[in-house]
Amino acid sequence: MKAVYTRTEKMEHPIIIIDSWEAVAFYTGHYEQRDKEELEHNLCDVSRRTKTKIILLVEYTGQTALDYLVDGVVVLESDLFEERRLRRMFM
Repeated sequence: MKAVYTRTEKMEHPIIIIDSWEAVAFYTGHYEQRDKEELEHNLCDVSRRTKTKIILLVEYTGQTALDYLVDGVVVLESDLFEERRLRRMFM
């Protein structure tokens, strides 16, 4: 968190994209759900303080507490329909 804050605090319009959020949480030792939620809250706090836009890419389909911390959730789906690829995006 300190590295993110240090790198973004003086930028004019910072944007951070993290792919994949689960891998970052696991790599930083946040294995338990409660620990991951604390990390997510801390990231949101840094975002507010530095006015940083953050995009987190996740690979799960269920709802979690993270869905309620963010300004928007985008769900992408891909299906076959009459031998054509159909892609849908829900916001």
